[in-house]
Order: sequence, then structure tokens, then C-alpha cells
Amino acid sequence: MDIEEIQRKVGVGQYAVQPDAVIHAVKEGFTEANMVYAVLHGKIIEEYPERDRCLVYADVPIGRRTFMRLHVVCEYWDAEEIHFVTAYVPDPEFWETPVTRRRR
Repeated sequence: MDIEEIQRKVGVGQYAVQPDAVIHAVKEGFTEANMVYAVLHGKIIEEYPERDRCLVYADVPIGRRTFMRLHVVCEYWDAEEIHFVTAYVPDPEFWETPVTRRRR
């Protein structure tokens, strides 16, 4: 599925936030609205077609001049809605840049 179709569904409210995404939001200080913004304004940086998933990245504004880097894993197997499986602030231990994983 392409980002435009994901954004279309999320834009009209056809999405569900899964418990793991809520847990990360509480721990890391972001909201459902931040996840929606990331998906609506972000880009796919990794695709997992065998699992009907993709990883979306965006810089989400949290102030006039401040942004939060946010990753949202979107699952699209459900024809009715997009599922935000998890969401998190990329950890520099695992991410060289917000869009490039560190090699192990």
C-alpha cells in the first residue's frame, strides 16, 4: 500500500491505535494527535510487505520551533482502517539518523 492511500484513510479517521503505541506515547511524551500528524505528513522509510506493514517517519511540531522525530508502524491488512501498531521516538542507539538504522 502506498503512503497516499494510508494518508487518505487516516485523514478521514479510518485508523485504530493499538495498545503498544499508547504505551510508547505515555512513556515518551507524545499523543495520538502526534501519531496522526506523523502519518499525514510523513514518508515511508521501511516496508514490510510480508506483514502488511510499513514504517512512517516525520518531524512532528511540538512548539513554534521545536520538532519531535516520530516513527509510526502502520499495518494495512484491514480493508476498513489503518492500525498504528506501535509508535516511538527513534533511539540513537538503533538509528544512525531518523531514517537510517545503525548496522550491527
